[in-house]
Amino acid sequence: MALDRSQILSKKNFLPKQEVAIPEWEGSVWVRSLTVGERDQIDSEFNAARNKGKTPDNLRARMIIKGCCDEAGQPLFTDADLPEINKLPATILEKIFDSILKINRIGAGAVEEAEKN
Repeated sequence: MALDRSQILSKKNFLPKQEVAIPEWEGSVWVRSLTVGERDQIDSEFNAARNKGKTPDNLRARMIIKGCCDEAGQPLFTDADLPEINKLPATILEKIFDSILKINRIGAGAVEEAEKN
């Protein structure tokens, strides 16, 4: 059965999510799919920086802000949390970041390639 406009638009609050185990913190973190608007914003910033031969500032921290949620799918962080997130251990945040890339089908290879430039 084909979905109509209202059925499609009613899905805006359904963002796939998954739980990621963080044994080092003796717990887990939920990550979610980005909205189209969030994904377009990240892609735009990424491409703008890449065109200047750079990697976007705070790429990982900003993905953590956009992609981490509670069990109900509500965001855990806001942009105001950026300085504090930047102080967390990279090895652990890398696991969360990779999970956000995976659930959003964003190729990690594209991120690594941009970092080389």
